[in-house]
Amino acid sequence: MVIALMVVTVMLALGLGTYAFVQGEQQASGDERIRDDAYSLAEAALESAVTYLNAQWPNSGANGSNQPYGHKTTYASGVGGVCGPSSASGDSCPDPSSVTNGFNGTDFTAGQGSTWSTTVLDNIQAAGSSCAATLNLSTSDGSTPSCFYRESTTGAASTPEYDKNGDGAVWVRAQATVQGRTRILVALVRAQPQPLNYPRFAIWNNDLAIGTTLSGKVIDTKGTAGIAAPVIDYCTAGAYHRIGQACPFFDPSKNELQPATYQMNYALGHPCISESGTTNNTWFPQQSCLSSNSGADIIALRNRAKALGTYYTSCPTTASQFTGPDVFIEVSTVCNTPSATSNYTWNSATSPGMIVLTQGYAQTTSPCATCGSLTIQGTNNTYYGLVYDANERYAGGQSCYIGEIMGTLISGTSKMQGAYIGDQGTCLSITSTVTPAFTYDPRAWGQLNVPGPVKIIPGTFREVPPHS
Repeated sequence: MVIALMVVTVMLALGLGTYAFVQGEQQASGDERIRDDAYSLAEAALESAVTYLNAQWPNSGANGSNQPYGHKTTYASGVGGVCGPSSASGDSCPDPSSVTNGFNGTDFTAGQGSTWSTTVLDNIQAAGSSCAATLNLSTSDGSTPSCFYRESTTGAASTPEYDKNGDGAVWVRAQATVQGRTRILVALVRAQPQPLNYPRFAIWNNDLAIGTTLSGKVIDTKGTAGIAAPVIDYCTAGAYHRIGQACPFFDPSKNELQPATYQMNYALGHPCISESGTTNNTWFPQQSCLSSNSGADIIALRNRAKALGTYYTSCPTTASQFTGPDVFIEVSTVCNTPSATSNYTWNSATSPGMIVLTQGYAQTTSPCATCGSLTIQGTNNTYYGLVYDANERYAGGQSCYIGEIMGTLISGTSKMQGAYIGDQGTCLSITSTVTPAFTYDPRAWGQLNVPGPVKIIPGTFREVPPHS
């Protein structure tokens, strides 16, 4: 009996131990399954947010443009929110079904405590974490971008919930909870810049007009480049492109272009980006546009400016408003940089900007006298960047007439370093007494790009502990 009792006791102990071990393994397996489910749900939420950002990049809503990620209908400008299972279509959030499709297991059924959320946070600077040089990120507010995420700082309530610094990069944070298990994933995403394909000339437009009192090196066609770049007018032979003057309106014998790279070649066409519903140059014979995408390029440039908060339907009023990688001005008047401004620098040689003018107006009975134009004026001011004059008009009107006020004027004692392109009917005019008043710099072409696909920056995707 004693031996039998001892054997039974040992077997019972072994059985209980085996049961406890199996139960522990089953519980660990269940916990792992739930953790994996929470991770998968968080990953699906993050991917859904990235996909949404491809269609709607988050910004402050400046100038009545687009809105930050997750905004509510009563949002304050620049304030975003959290997207989740109950988000509506008007909340600037992904469709909740795009996240939960495929999650039909018992862990995700009603009553199991399954939920998810996503938000967007700007990549504010953290100590020692700058990645501006590595990723070629350039902010529009002068701040230093960051590629490091810390929940206690980057995810703080004070962090802007949109691309405030304008570098085209934001953090996406996704959180999912399944049966009490929470997983948090973050990734820095970036709208990959896509360059627009335009001839890299120093000047390419319909007419070049240099003041009759000027002489010497008014235009430096080589500048910072290794070789001199062409200056091309696509005038139609014998046509008058300035009032009372045949194109071109300058005297080649004065050596105003050095090196002399001027060409008159109307067979080249012009870089016209005509949007659907617009007609360029109804006052002048048409030439074929190089862009055949129904104006998708200029639409993308306009949307990019809206995202940066540099889109204007009236002339900018302060000097600083002409600064930025994509300043888009859509007016039917002449926009002048402030005349009282002196010794002012827009952008820089290493970080040039871009100004786009669409020159729209709604007059139909006669040529306009004040089509949308730009004047860089003042005393000893310098604009670094690219100026693009898109000779468009609003639907119902006609494009700007060749010979009226249009294009870009460099006046006073100001100067420009970069490049200039204009659609047919535009003109670059120079009356500035500074020599050279225009210097070619190929770095300006780097701004002629639009946001491309939004992708996760390699090395930034990681899991954040819920307690961090």
